[in-house]
Amino acid sequence: PKPFVAGQAITYTIVVTSAGPSTVASLLLTDNLPAGIVNPLYGWSSGAYSPNTRTWNNLALAAGERITLTVTGAVSATQNVDLTNTATVTPTDAIDPNPGNNQSTDVNPYAALTLAKTAAPTTYSAVGQVITYTYVVTNSGNVRLAGPVTVTDDKIASVLCPAVDIVGNHDGFLDPGEALVCTGAHTIAQAHLDAGFVTNLASATDANRAATSPTATATVTAVLPTVLTGVVTDKTTRLPIVGATGVPRAQTPRLPVAGATVVVTDS
Repeated sequence: PKPFVAGQAITYTIVVTSAGPSTVASLLLTDNLPAGIVNPLYGWSSGAYSPNTRTWNNLALAAGERITLTVTGAVSATQNVDLTNTATVTPTDAIDPNPGNNQSTDVNPYAALTLAKTAAPTTYSAVGQVITYTYVVTNSGNVRLAGPVTVTDDKIASVLCPAVDIVGNHDGFLDPGEALVCTGAHTIAQAHLDAGFVTNLASATDANRAATSPTATATVTAVLPTVLTGVVTDKTTRLPIVGATGVPRAQTPRLPVAGATVVVTDS
């Protein structure tokens, strides 16, 4: 595909056509695969091709006829530059009167998106509290990507992304270096208070899915109120006082007070 996607399959098709006048029985075909192509597999339409020696024998290629070499491999997951592949063909049993058209180069651009994600606030303490997320999607590759840009978040049903024509040169593409800001919101439920934290995962992609960003995560944590537990006892008898509760004096709501005095009430 163009642009390529790191970690996915890629196929090169090389077509050799004889312009004559002689019939070619063997030739040398050099295909300088980029270093970012791993585990290449070769297939050819006729004759016998050797990827090691790059020789193609047992041919009977007459004027106007063509043969095809197919190379299928995978793009390295760490590939972050354009893929440039040059193929050169030279007959070994005949003289080519026009060698100037015996080479072809293919450049496959690097497409990539990065996603930065932040949450505000970074803590929560009550059911119904809303956490707002900001997503910055940047074209970090070498080729423009068609809009709209989509952000998918596993905790948010719909992340809002503006049209890409509001940034950069205001066309319908997110060009290299251009960034778009998206937003989403998540409402805290009792299950989130019980869990003590919320972690969500998000990724961004372009309209043609030419590039998908690495997953971005954000974690917000619960700040829970202090709860006094235990039994209130009589100072003299040391026996439990039924129905008595202890309350820290002058306590700020939901926050512990160091050294607070406990006032005992008997209901």
